[in-house]
Amino acid sequence: MRRLLGTVLVLALLAVVLVVGDRVAKGVAEQRIATAVSRAVTVSGSPQVTIHEQTPFLLQLVQGRVRTVDVALAGAQLQGLAASDVHVSAQDVAVASPHRARHVSADGVLPTSTVQQVVAQRTGLDVTLSVDGAAMKATGKVLGLDLAVDLTPRVDAGRLLVDATKVTLGGRAIPTTALPAALRQGLTGLQVPVNGLPQGLALTSAEVVPAGVHVTLTGDDVVAPAGATSTP
Repeated sequence: MRRLLGTVLVLALLAVVLVVGDRVAKGVAEQRIATAVSRAVTVSGSPQVTIHEQTPFLLQLVQGRVRTVDVALAGAQLQGLAASDVHVSAQDVAVASPHRARHVSADGVLPTSTVQQVVAQRTGLDVTLSVDGAAMKATGKVLGLDLAVDLTPRVDAGRLLVDATKVTLGGRAIPTTALPAALRQGLTGLQVPVNGLPQGLALTSAEVVPAGVHVTLTGDDVVAPAGATSTP
């Protein structure tokens, strides 16, 4: 009886050690990933990393793949393009380099200030951008006349484009076809560069939200940027 009781106690203690060890390893891995993300991408605040435990983390390491890793960022920059409220979810991530994920979904918001900067650079117009319902409105002056342009974002072949859907000049609505060629070209299919994405990840949709343009990205067989993933 004593021997049986001793065996039970040993097994119980071993189970506790494994549980504690699993949690410690998971916490260390989450911290290392957060540190690596901060080094690979310019971020605002500390990345929040969560490794989900559909199965014990140590078992996932032994199997060589982590089931689900979520990363939340208050803000980030991709080659100078600012984004806020960024969320990334990676499924079935390889532990070994190059840390390839079977599927990745992500989303974030490009603030109106970011889009405004691109519009000004591409059109040469001194405009101010604001959100007006499902569109963004660019306002400014051209030849002393008040200019107002409704802009709608879209994604085409993985590119983020912005089109002028309504133009008002001096209080009069005018068709985009009546605009000078240079201005018309600048306001049609204006590309907002979203560069520096991991291999395999691409833009899939864009819509106007109160803070700017909400974009979503998805991809299969996505390779994490160098240094953006680290495990014990």
